[in-house]
Amino acid sequence: MVLDGILLRKVVVECVNLVSSRLTQIYQVGKGDFLLRFSDRVLGIFLTPPHIFVALKSKQGELSQERQESQILNSMRHKLKGLPVRAIHQHGLDRILTFVFSGTDQFGESKEYRLHVEILGPNSNLILTREDSTILQVLKERVTQERTLLPGASYSPPVTSKLSLEVLSNTDVSDFVSECSESFERELSSKLQGFSRKLAGRLVELAGTSQGILDDHGQGVRKHLARFLVLIKKHLDSPRVWIRRTSEEPLIDPAPFEDESGEYSCVHVSKALLDLKMKRKVIDAFLSAKKPLEKRLNNELKRVRKLRDRLDDELSEVIDSRAYRKMGELLTANLYRLREKLPEVSIEDWETGETVTIKLDEHLTPSENAQLFFKYHEKAKRKKFQLTKRLRHLENEEAYLLRMIEMLGLADNMEELAEIRQEAIEYGLIKESSEKRKKVKRSSPREFSHGNHMFLVGKNNLQNDELTRSAAHEDIWFHARGTAGSHVILKRAGKEPTGDEILFGARLAARFSKARFSSNVPVDYTECRNVWKPKGTRPGFVLYRNEKTLYVEPLEVKEQEEST
Repeated sequence: MVLDGILLRKVVVECVNLVSSRLTQIYQVGKGDFLLRFSDRVLGIFLTPPHIFVALKSKQGELSQERQESQILNSMRHKLKGLPVRAIHQHGLDRILTFVFSGTDQFGESKEYRLHVEILGPNSNLILTREDSTILQVLKERVTQERTLLPGASYSPPVTSKLSLEVLSNTDVSDFVSECSESFERELSSKLQGFSRKLAGRLVELAGTSQGILDDHGQGVRKHLARFLVLIKKHLDSPRVWIRRTSEEPLIDPAPFEDESGEYSCVHVSKALLDLKMKRKVIDAFLSAKKPLEKRLNNELKRVRKLRDRLDDELSEVIDSRAYRKMGELLTANLYRLREKLPEVSIEDWETGETVTIKLDEHLTPSENAQLFFKYHEKAKRKKFQLTKRLRHLENEEAYLLRMIEMLGLADNMEELAEIRQEAIEYGLIKESSEKRKKVKRSSPREFSHGNHMFLVGKNNLQNDELTRSAAHEDIWFHARGTAGSHVILKRAGKEPTGDEILFGARLAARFSKARFSSNVPVDYTECRNVWKPKGTRPGFVLYRNEKTLYVEPLEVKEQEEST
């Protein structure tokens, strides 16, 4: 998360209450995150990618994390601790923030220090200077053609030639937009201070295009863009932002661009940023835990497929055992005239009338060669049987792994992930000692209601088995045909489902399957009395009969949420 200059202005407005408050303590959490504690508030400066922002908070939950020590932390404690904040400045609408601390030391001498926070993506930095801009300490020392960030050097913020929206009149804003090229997103982010590509893209999208190339020179879009810029300017000095909930990450708008939408909520900027950080931390932790399991399953799938291909090749090289038997029978039928040890013999095939040449081991008699062919016949037959059996087993293992990978893709929280991992442990896909193994609490299946009926959707293979096993005979079972996915059960409870409810169940099955991004997905459904699990098969595998098939569009997330 990278904070743009527009949102940073709102953080500055929110931090006005810190002016005249004394800094009581400073903590460092991780390599680039700092917490400045005042009497009743904590200012968080988070400079560790990907969560780069500044926010004000009332609680100190972050202090529970492992603390760090660094040179800049020691300098800040030595110079700033006990001093009050006298002023907070933002450099125009750039992502540069300066805190001015001043007061008298124990000898009655006046002291003034400045803490500069640069929110510049991977180059974000924290610089402590004296009043005369001499650098005392810096988080990341850096020397470029433009600036030197080293102790003893003179600090100066990055130079910019961009326009600041706060000094433009409404007429200036309209003139600026009218002079923009039709690549609006690039124009906004490259010419206006504080405008990230993300914010510029959001405005362009709201104004009616995501490409910036329009007919009639984009006059309609220009009008809307000017209105949005004026709206941002109007709300610059408000600490509030407007949140639009989405299926992925919430959108944080600096002004009420869609104020008539019921999906908008208004909160203080720090709360929005901290909530977003916490949500991302949960997502990052989930993805971090999911990645090794996903890798293990995919590696096992590759191993199974490689072994299957090798056995396929072996099977194709096995000579038809019937040919060995036929040669043994031909030799046996002609033993009366074959007395000598020969390297080969020519014998008429009584079935085709053609002469067949059979190569022999010249060290063996024709009778011994015939017995050798019968042995080859039995050996080839056994090998073919074993290879076919192993291939069938590998095909089942491949299907099971594909089901597990699909269930893993559908998992969206740590509890569901833990169940899938437990399943992998129980079936030998992951090795873990019994001492380390934790008891996993089984979660409930996903529940949906539509019309007069309840629908249950399995979250993993074990749950799929349990759902189908415990369903009533008259309940309806759904599954996307020929692909991995969840079992969906329509609970009839003595009521006859309508065609619309059957369609909803089929769309649910398509949604929670590998084909969820496809269209016109075939979904089989039948009464649960027609579904059974063969003995000894892996979890999630069933056979069924008397099915009907619907071709449906997978249920969209919005429809799914409305029906929950």
